[in-house]
Amino acid sequence: MTIQLSDRQEKIYATKTRRQWCDNIDDCDIEFKSHLACKMNVEFPQKLIDDIMLVVKDRNYVSTGGLNVSDLPKELHDRVSDTFSMFQEDVYATSIMMIKSNTNMYTHLDPVRNTSVYLQMSPVGEDYTPIELYANTRMYCIPLHNTPTVYGWNTKIPHAVFNKSKFDRYNLQLSSKMKYEEFFKKYKEYFIF
Repeated sequence: MTIQLSDRQEKIYATKTRRQWCDNIDDCDIEFKSHLACKMNVEFPQKLIDDIMLVVKDRNYVSTGGLNVSDLPKELHDRVSDTFSMFQEDVYATSIMMIKSNTNMYTHLDPVRNTSVYLQMSPVGEDYTPIELYANTRMYCIPLHNTPTVYGWNTKIPHAVFNKSKFDRYNLQLSSKMKYEEFFKKYKEYFIF
């Protein structure tokens, strides 16, 4: 059986990006944000992102299912730790995560960590493929940002990345074993809702 779309439907579907199919996490209510993901009021210096980006291509990555993970050189790790010092007692790892261009990280739940503090780094703007989170039979994503923006999110919610971009996708993540709802409650002053 083949589904036939009208000319109008084909035009609509052909022009939408994956980001446009997602509901914007920033538009959700506090109840939802306290269980799924939420923007954070943490300023991350552009100079630190620039310094990290100078080394990310030369790191030794461990690959798992499309996701490539690396630590940071000590000096950069220490600067990141200083920037996120308020969370350090609950963070067990700070990592650079990379998904190569035209690579998919299919829907999964993280096996160990419960919470991630997440900063998209490169590429900037429309070329950065958003993480997709699936809840309540809907698809949600972090909206387009042209400046460094930090989010906390629940890694036990089904999520995926479909990097159809021509660019490798880099982000910085701090991992916590604390359940997201507890993390949200403990650090509520840093969440924007």
